[in-house]
Amino acid sequence: MWMHTDVKSSFKGRSLHFYPQGSTHVILRKQKEHYVVNRPVTTVNNLIFGTLYLDLGGESVTNNRETGEK
Repeated sequence: MWMHTDVKSSFKGRSLHFYPQGSTHVILRKQKEHYVVNRPVTTVNNLIFGTLYLDLGGESVTNNRETGEK
């Protein structure tokens, strides 16, 4: 297993968005399968007023590179 952890961010007034640029790779050697997982966008809300909370938005897709399954 290995992952690339680069991230881009943007400030939207009262929230901060983090966009993962890399993906996570998992190889199962006995089954000869290679999975790639893309992470969703993370948003930190209520930066100025209120209680801080995290929100994960969008899709997190896991692809099997050997079979093409998602």
